[in-house]
Amino acid sequence: MRTLRISAVAFFLCTIVFASCFAVRGQEPTSATRFEVFEDMKTDDIEARLDLFAHQLKDLRVNGFILAYRGEDQLPGSFFRNIYGYRDYLVNMRQIESDRIGIIDGGAGERRVTELWLVPKGAKPLPSAAANFPINDLVQFDGLPLGVGCVGEHTLELQEPRDAIRFFAGALSSRPTAKGFIIVHPSTRRSLNEAQKLARSSKQLVVKEYGVAAERIVTSLGSSRPCREIDFWLAPSSLMVPKNSNVELLSQSQLISEAEKNKYTIRRLELIGNEHIRDQVLRRRLWALQEGEIFTSAVLRKGLASLNRAGDIKAVYLADVDVRLDRREKTADLLIMINERRRQP
Repeated sequence: MRTLRISAVAFFLCTIVFASCFAVRGQEPTSATRFEVFEDMKTDDIEARLDLFAHQLKDLRVNGFILAYRGEDQLPGSFFRNIYGYRDYLVNMRQIESDRIGIIDGGAGERRVTELWLVPKGAKPLPSAAANFPINDLVQFDGLPLGVGCVGEHTLELQEPRDAIRFFAGALSSRPTAKGFIIVHPSTRRSLNEAQKLARSSKQLVVKEYGVAAERIVTSLGSSRPCREIDFWLAPSSLMVPKNSNVELLSQSQLISEAEKNKYTIRRLELIGNEHIRDQVLRRRLWALQEGEIFTSAVLRKGLASLNRAGDIKAVYLADVDVRLDRREKTADLLIMINERRRQP
């Protein structure tokens, strides 16, 4: 299916937008040429490809387009921060004028794929294929960790809250009936006041700078995590969130029910936040949760109850468990947030 989608978009690029695809490098640029295609890879390798692309763009007779397909397991906001980060690199590091680099969202596929196109100056792109992906249910749009040691040191991804807010606000603006949720997870090393301030300022930015009605946005604090994190969710206006709950907890409950109903297999169990306690120690306590076994909510409850019996960590609740489903393979990945208690000197 993804191959068909790529072929279809490429066909439209060639026949409708740019007239034909028979240009040969070195000749007068009269049609579109796909210069490069690559999947997710190390930052250094991506930069090398963008450097070669920038060299081609020194020819002022052509412009460039970045055509990208989001992997099914990648959050939309993270995807946008990635591909717009590529353009920022070309503009800020390789001095290519921003108005000469367009971005086309090709939709979702099995894997993330990026294509770099050279086109005659003045060519206009098609509308993004996924610009109006439907919001029929609760969906996480983006998740951004913050703070020293919590973000990648060498990455092209845009990692400022303002960037994440920009794409979140764009998604809300293009979907007048959707509502948005901003959830800030406090860091175990910082105060709650800092997290509350970030939640308020994020909402204010969406309202004042992007013109989204304040009543369409709900902010709240999530469970503490080793790194402070801001998460963005989208939902249809009809979604009702129970009192004393939040969208993340509601989403996790839905995913747990789906995994149990369809007998998903636990593919991966990951622990995060344990700096002094070894993984093996915690995994022994989680004896009821085993990779390769069928997932059930009862098994999850037993595992958390066993984990919480020890006094060296703070109690772990459902809100501290991140469930990710691979519906094609019918597998579940579980990420459990651990908060260690302070050791006595």
